[in-house]
Amino acid sequence: MVAFGLLIDDHTVLVHANTSDVMIDGKPVGAGHTKDIQSSRIIVSKNDVEISTPHYTFIIERKQTHNKEPFLNLFPAVKDASRTPHGVLGQTLHHHHLDKNNKVIHVHNGNKEGKGEIEGTYTDYEVSSAFAIDSKFNRYERN
Repeated sequence: MVAFGLLIDDHTVLVHANTSDVMIDGKPVGAGHTKDIQSSRIIVSKNDVEISTPHYTFIIERKQTHNKEPFLNLFPAVKDASRTPHGVLGQTLHHHHLDKNNKVIHVHNGNKEGKGEIEGTYTDYEVSSAFAIDSKFNRYERN
């Protein structure tokens, strides 16, 4: 993934793998800065971004492939179990499970294209831009 877009109420947050800035409502926020939007907080550092909303936390790490191609690693966490995220992110996000020794285990089949974990195929979730909601299985409406 090379870009991650998030709508927080009427605000846009865009993290791109090629720059250390985060675009919030089209304006750059550089490393070392924190920005509060509504009841959410965005912390920007050189190599990662933490976005914390009342219901979710997203850690986005900027990385490079062995060929020096930039990409983003996304680590989501659900704070409110009554909220069910949808789309590729929501369907592949698994809550932590505990084994009989109370150690955290993760349930994930490891398929890069989401086979067996998502409804349809990964291409059904492609959108026209980072903030578009025009995927086949969209559950959201824009005001």
